[in-house]
Amino acid sequence: MASFSRSLPFMSGRRRVILAAMSVAFGNILPARAAQNVLAEFGGKDGLTAIMEDFDTFLMADSRTRPFFEKVDRKRIKQQLVIQFCALLGGDCVYSGGNMKGIHRGLQITKEDFNALIEALQEAMDKHKVSFRAQNKLLAVLAPMHRDIVEK
Repeated sequence: MASFSRSLPFMSGRRRVILAAMSVAFGNILPARAAQNVLAEFGGKDGLTAIMEDFDTFLMADSRTRPFFEKVDRKRIKQQLVIQFCALLGGDCVYSGGNMKGIHRGLQITKEDFNALIEALQEAMDKHKVSFRAQNKLLAVLAPMHRDIVEK
């Protein structure tokens, strides 16, 4: 479990321990029925859409993340994130966007930048009263992506 928790540089403390324990117990794979229940905790696709609106607001308000989003099509990014998260959480959405490595290549995203993004996502989920358990399930599925996003 220690090696898994070190692979989550964007998390610390209690969240990392709980996520590591869940990952060992569930293998990062959500059965379809459990996934549907998790998606429901996010308010379904409509809930994800509302969360992404606030996520965007928090990203733009933070000087650490704003430079990465100032000159991009944020509306499209929000739409793609809703679809991607919906698919990851067991919804009927099909994500056909680019792979994480290709999308983020050359952006020179650091661990600190990535951590700031995760903080904004957690803030948005908290604002929408997504349970700690549901947040951790999503973060467990997203965690491996940091290897394709962080470049330095």
